[in-house]
Amino acid sequence: MKQMPTKLILTLAVGAVLLLASVVCADESITLNGKDSGYRGIWYMNQPSGDEYVYKYSGGLGTYCAKHKPFAVYRPQVDKTFFCYGGTTTDSNRHLVHMVSYYDHATGMVPPPTILLDKNTSDAHDNPVISVDDDGYIWIFSTSHGTSRPSYIHRSRRPYDIEEFEIVRPTKIEDGRRVPMTNFSYMQPWHIPGKGFVCFFTRYNYPVQRTICFMSSADGINWSAWRRLATIDQGHYQISATDGKRRARLSTITQKVRASTGGRTCTMSRPLTRAGHGG
Repeated sequence: MKQMPTKLILTLAVGAVLLLASVVCADESITLNGKDSGYRGIWYMNQPSGDEYVYKYSGGLGTYCAKHKPFAVYRPQVDKTFFCYGGTTTDSNRHLVHMVSYYDHATGMVPPPTILLDKNTSDAHDNPVISVDDDGYIWIFSTSHGTSRPSYIHRSRRPYDIEEFEIVRPTKIEDGRRVPMTNFSYMQPWHIPGKGFVCFFTRYNYPVQRTICFMSSADGINWSAWRRLATIDQGHYQISATDGKRRARLSTITQKVRASTGGRTCTMSRPLTRAGHGG
């Protein structure tokens, strides 16, 4: 067998090292792992109304919105409730940064929160959500409003510890092969004991404006193919919950359906079905 020239081997090796270094630097630029001096939730407004109410809605929305779940998870092993929220910088109450902390039920205290990342937006639709796996590792899912900004997944370096997080590079199955998973909206991740993660979420323009989907993963890194659950007119918003055992429930859907007459939009909620981990 003909051997590769030494110079070519060295060139390839240097290229691989530089590529690895660029990935590490990119990860470090995303993941801040800083400490804040206090708790400041983001202030957000949506759609100026042009009347005495000024906006369609606005205010302190650090745990916005109802389609983001959960923001907090209690773990009896350490008697702590771990939580995340949309925070802000010290010089702006509208610059979104993702924050992680916990409430210690034994002491009644909270520590200085960890600054996970800067989402580079003022849109509270990008607020994070949280999950904790069987081993106590804390997972933060950083969502995105639409497809113009990336989404991220982080995992704590140590169980039940908020001091340091590392970025996860998740993949999903698409057309029979694994591809990077870099965008998701309105994420609702639930960890089912002994099974792994099940997630209900929205993907924009997939094919309708808001398409609700389902995916699962045993390890939080390798995800299943996305399953579309419903696509009607302008789309849907999902609400889900778990019984803390071996199943999650997609209990209600808020449907934005264009009425057949007058072009009006009506909103309705209805029960759907249970979804097992393997769905």
